[in-house]
Amino acid sequence: MPSRKANGTLVFKVVFWGGEGSGRSTALRWIHESLGLADESIKNSKFDSGVRYYERIVTKVSNVSFHVYLISALKHQKLIRKMVLKGTDAIVFIWDTLKEKWEENVESFKELVKLFGHKIKNNSDPKYNIPIVVCANKRDLEDIIEVSKIRDFMDENGLEKSLIFETIAINGTNIKKAFAYVCREAVLNHYKILKGDYDYAEEKVDSDEIKQVTEEISGEEELLPELSKEERKKLKLKVVEDFLEGLGINGEDYNKEEILEKLGLDLSKDTKKDIEMVDIFVSYAVADSKRLNVKGITETLEIKEYIEKVHYWEGWTGYPDGNIIRFMEKNLTKSQIFIAICTQCSIESMNCEKERDMAYFQNKRIIPLFEDFNCVPPIFQPYKGVNIKNKDPDEIADEIYKMLFP
Repeated sequence: MPSRKANGTLVFKVVFWGGEGSGRSTALRWIHESLGLADESIKNSKFDSGVRYYERIVTKVSNVSFHVYLISALKHQKLIRKMVLKGTDAIVFIWDTLKEKWEENVESFKELVKLFGHKIKNNSDPKYNIPIVVCANKRDLEDIIEVSKIRDFMDENGLEKSLIFETIAINGTNIKKAFAYVCREAVLNHYKILKGDYDYAEEKVDSDEIKQVTEEISGEEELLPELSKEERKKLKLKVVEDFLEGLGINGEDYNKEEILEKLGLDLSKDTKKDIEMVDIFVSYAVADSKRLNVKGITETLEIKEYIEKVHYWEGWTGYPDGNIIRFMEKNLTKSQIFIAICTQCSIESMNCEKERDMAYFQNKRIIPLFEDFNCVPPIFQPYKGVNIKNKDPDEIADEIYKMLFP
């Protein structure tokens, strides 16, 4: 939902999304430096919170401006991306079209859909139909994919109406067109809502989420040893300021220190948790996939903090034509956690048996999931597991997560 400044200016929030090295920074830099569309102020997070903030004033419409955010795509900053998406009016997805980057783009897109899918997929209600445009970038390079492949992927994921522009960020090819299009759609969407007399459900500040963000950022391993007590305090205040500003809240309307004190945060405390990112491998029988909503469980798990990647057969880019043995060897070996969904079908599956054997002999941490404990192989029965009977994916993922990070 756009906000208004004290002078009446209507402010729209645009987020640039995509993988690391996709060309997002280059595209924004080109918009700012070459087109001269931004004002003189570019705000960057001093403490590398993963958010860079650009503001563009639309010269032909004096009472409309766009706040454009570029979010870090680093794995450990999932929570920040979730926070910054709040209140977004439009999204520009920069898709790296190098063939070797396909899987990275798919993962980035899936995360966006997981966090924001209900608002970007085609809906009749404009307040739940946030415009998104895809920039198929690096079209000047060799060994790139066909744009039709991206089109097919978008269509399969419920975004049939989204436009795709072939772009070259380093020289600005089609960058202005894509940006202007999505900004125009955001403004039109707003006026459709006004015309239809829709009521926005205001997105309120969640104190627990603010606390999580401040803890995550203030705990950056490479920063803490060098930060004094006062610098840590400034860091937390800066993160809260960026977060609230992303929701369109005027910084003059609140006392940031007072907010943090009310949240019970010790501004000088080192809140770093010494937890490493983990990969998880999920073993299951494909025959159980839909019934148990394996995809829902894995996607809910993967979005949680400290989880790098959740590997499952149907979520692999090589599925269904790839070699399942190669999938096992590549992904099970690098995973620290092995989740075995134990059913009668998995007992009868030779592939599941191979996965269980590999996990056991590679000394993985094993978590069996079961509806009937009798379906848990004897070798796995001593391990603490989760009874998934009559539970939805969110409940199952939460129980697994609490076991991993109590």
